[in-house]
Amino acid sequence: MKTPIQHLKKIPLKCLSIMLVTISAVLFWLPVRANEPVVRAVLFYSPSCGHCQKVITEVLPPVQEKFGNSLTILGVDVSFAEGQNLYQVAVEQFQIPQERLGVPTLIIGSSVLVGSQEIPEKFESLIEQGLQNGGIDWPALPGLEEKILALESAQPTMSEASAEPAGQISATLNQGEIQAQNPAQDLPGQPLWMQRFMQDPLANSVAVGLLVVMTVGVIISIWFVLKPLPADSQTERYPWLIPALVLLGIFIAAYMTYVEVTKNEAICGPVGDCNAVQQSPYATLFGFLPVGIFGLMGYLAIGIAWWVQRIAPPGLRNPTRLAMWGMALFGVIFSIYLTFLEPFVIGATCIWCISSAIVISLLLAVTTNFARPIEDFEGEEPYLAIEEEA
Repeated sequence: MKTPIQHLKKIPLKCLSIMLVTISAVLFWLPVRANEPVVRAVLFYSPSCGHCQKVITEVLPPVQEKFGNSLTILGVDVSFAEGQNLYQVAVEQFQIPQERLGVPTLIIGSSVLVGSQEIPEKFESLIEQGLQNGGIDWPALPGLEEKILALESAQPTMSEASAEPAGQISATLNQGEIQAQNPAQDLPGQPLWMQRFMQDPLANSVAVGLLVVMTVGVIISIWFVLKPLPADSQTERYPWLIPALVLLGIFIAAYMTYVEVTKNEAICGPVGDCNAVQQSPYATLFGFLPVGIFGLMGYLAIGIAWWVQRIAPPGLRNPTRLAMWGMALFGVIFSIYLTFLEPFVIGATCIWCISSAIVISLLLAVTTNFARPIEDFEGEEPYLAIEEEA
């Protein structure tokens, strides 16, 4: 019986050399493969943000497929307290300026990418640079390490969790892919509407205050319209006020339309998060009509009605004035609906939306007298007469 050594002697030297080189290459490749560089990044997002959904569903999947296990992404849902707190830590740690606040925000190393345009433009090149330099560790965020350790337990993959509503999916950690969990467990016992409100209590309190004022204003306006106007109050003292408010409303609605149509980042003030609102599903009606365009049409219609009631024959003035008040009333009621969504459903308040709601409320207050009948008036017009000011 021949020994293994005798069998090896019969193998041609060339074949034996190839076998040894192959075995050596495999043994060398395995530890190298195990220690290959990895790039780790953190994505802050909100389920109600349209730009975030675009990044998660369209931008990240091909990037993840390209780099495979060399890329790890931690998604943090800012619509809940834990995620919002971590985002505020990131804002302070990386000194993100006011004009760049908002989601989606992706942090890779020391680089901060914001928006659905900047992320696809720069993310891949940063990954490639990081892999060439030996990898990129998690961003230096206090508290991030504890969150990662808590998320490293077994969780369903994104495909397994795809049946969950989009608003309940929170991207979490996994090597080479994004996983999902239900973040409703973050704050057990607290109502969802309260969680949304507490994301930005200052700005959302402003929205709630305006919500109360608008609701009371609608009730008072309807009550006044049902009450005849005294005969000695027949003049419009400030004829320029309505067109001025209409022009202001058109400007606000036009800018909101621009942001919603172009998907650009909105210029926000020190209070609120305009982009979270403008990028939410509630920024469009019926799934295709931007709210900004709807508001623009409303302001234009009120402006046209104001012009018609000034030049139309007497028989058309009263119905036109009543229509102008009716459009303002509808605008305020619709603004009440939108303002309610901001603090209690979206969890963010838009200063542009608040401004538009104030403008339409002022228009309702100014046009209320136009819809009131004149008490014991026997002329051709039983409604408010117009007296031009010099």
